[in-house]
Amino acid sequence: MNQYQTHHTLEWVELLLSGRFKHGRGVLYNPTMDRYCALGVALVEAGQPRNDIGMFILADEQETNALASAKDYGGFLVISKTIVREVWFAQRYGLPKEAAVYSSVNDHSRNFYAVASLLLNACDTSPKQQRLWTKLHDLSDART
Repeated sequence: MNQYQTHHTLEWVELLLSGRFKHGRGVLYNPTMDRYCALGVALVEAGQPRNDIGMFILADEQETNALASAKDYGGFLVISKTIVREVWFAQRYGLPKEAAVYSSVNDHSRNFYAVASLLLNACDTSPKQQRLWTKLHDLSDART
């Protein structure tokens, strides 16, 4: 993980622990319930507007041609394919595991803490990383 990737990974963890995002499962962003999976929060960190994230689909090369999503614009649907490839997550965040692993961990959790822990473990020790570890422990302790 290089310096650029570490910076963005720590920003991602900070958003996961901020309390601004409701934990969701199965999709990057569920606009009906206003819930995000951890990878959807990564798209927020990358600057994607919330309304657009519902149009994104995590896919690999083989799935690209088969996937489409629909968005309702006041009574008419627009069909769109916006594919987020696992390689994008690897390049931006330097993830030591495939993005699907983080998605699976997210979907088997009740909050973002497990994913945040994996991400913090992947980063080199720094003051910000240590501060985020402390915040994660404090949040975890408060839930028990």
